[in-house]
Amino acid sequence: MKEKKLKSLTKSGENRAKHYEPKLKIYGSFEKIVNTLVAEPKVDYKK
Repeated sequence: MKEKKLKSLTKSGENRAKHYEPKLKIYGSFEKIVNTLVAEPKVDYKK
């Protein structure tokens, strides 16, 4: 009984990871773009 529950929990966890991984990658790249856009003007002002 407990083993089945653990297996189902790990399976649902893996499915969640597969579902959210692409979204996290998209958000990560979006953050990088925003950071570069925010950082570039600061560098220009220093020059």
